[in-house]
Amino acid sequence: MRFDNGYKPFFIDITYDICKFLKDPQNIFVKAFYNTFKERSNMNHTCPYEHDVIVDKVWTGNLE
Repeated sequence: MRFDNGYKPFFIDITYDICKFLKDPQNIFVKAFYNTFKERSNMNHTCPYEHDVIVDKVWTGNLE
């Protein structure tokens, strides 16, 4: 897809090992994302996860 002004939209494919992050949370970008839902989820321990990860009642701002 190309627009008239030459802008080409792109998507970034990013993967990150959450088990590694939970053992040693040093990445500031992942930490900022994790802090938005850590109090509202059951993701409060390191791996292995043998159950569903639930994130409930997270305020997302004005997405409408």
